Amino acid sequence: MDFDLPEELAQLQETVRRLAQDKVKPRAREIDDTGEYPQDLFDLFRDAGLLGLCIPTEYGGSGAGILGLTIAIEEVAKYSNTAALMLLLTRLPTGPVMIAGSEEQKRRYLPGIADGTLRAAFGLSEPQAGSDVMGMRTRARHDDARGAKLATEMRRPGCSPIAPPPTPTRDAFRRNGCPTSRWPSTTRPNWR
Repeated sequence: MDFDLPEELAQLQETVRRLAQDKVKPRAREIDDTGEYPQDLFDLFRDAGLLGLCIPTEYGGSGAGILGLTIAIEEVAKYSNTAALMLLLTRLPTGPVMIAGSEEQKRRYLPGIADGTLRAAFGLSEPQAGSDVMGMRTRARHDDARGAKLATEMRRPGCSPIAPPPTPTRDAFRRNGCPTSRWPSTTRPNWR
């Protein structure tokens, strides 16, 4: 059995490896310390064409598939999980659209996500459900006056659908889906 990457994916791996070493690695500690969203890295990934790796070419992506995206995530995650998560979040929210979306939905959303003009989101965790999708209570419903509206039963102190502005924390993507939560400093990994 041959485990070597095809030439195209090996080139992708080398390109992302250099990009991660040159641009992500020098910023990783700062990103962890401030908890600020690294917009510069999103822009870098956009300019390098990495946002559409798993999106088919007919919808504006590169068509590298899940393996191509996984290779890119692996190279970036060597230095910053936050930055790697930015790449992962090009697949999690687009997967349902690619699998079950109508042709109109695919043409409407996927090209913008692939070129970085649209941002997609993915929410999975709630206090009572963890990652149990069937246990979630948040529901989307149509509101004639306002359009779409999310209804949630999340009720933790300082954590509501409308929360106060977040303060800098160690986790840029806010642990447990709560924009005001903090990681204790003792939980910070020390592998760099």
